[in-house]
Amino acid sequence: MKPNRPGTPPLPPWADAPHWAAVNHTIGYWLAKRPAAMRRVSRLAGRLQSRMDDLDPQMRALSRSLCHDCAAPCCAHAKPWFDLADLLRLHLCRLPLPPGQPIGSVHERCRYFGPKGCGLPRRIRPWICTWYLCPAMKRALNRNGAESVQRAVAALDTVKNLRRRMETAFIDTLAADVQAGGQ
Repeated sequence: MKPNRPGTPPLPPWADAPHWAAVNHTIGYWLAKRPAAMRRVSRLAGRLQSRMDDLDPQMRALSRSLCHDCAAPCCAHAKPWFDLADLLRLHLCRLPLPPGQPIGSVHERCRYFGPKGCGLPRRIRPWICTWYLCPAMKRALNRNGAESVQRAVAALDTVKNLRRRMETAFIDTLAADVQAGGQ
């Protein structure tokens, strides 16, 4: 994969098939190599998935009630991709891995977006596809009262925090292994 030139939009990481296979192989390798060291990462992934599952009914209801009537669906224009935290969650929660990144460049449309919406089950979508609240969704939440918006935002913030903690714990575990001379 070519690096970004200064001033160009970012490219999705692991956008081509060989890099996608390599990153997933590498994550799987490290998780299998040090299962005891990765327990904390695994626990965080479990908590993260549980919180995401808790959010699912509300996000599903919002999208079911609003997205089908939208003249310009976000998914038709979004530039999503899986980041490291997404891939860690999928691996650690033993969820299926999609065949590749949703886009290969910022000039492409998401390969999983179709006439009936997203072709990926919600549990295996990139986080960016799950957390985004468009203005219509925010208005719908506001109609339920400010407390409804605050609960949704707090739940999203909890997931963001768990994603960051899980990713940091994974990187810290790898760093400690490398510093200790592990290969």
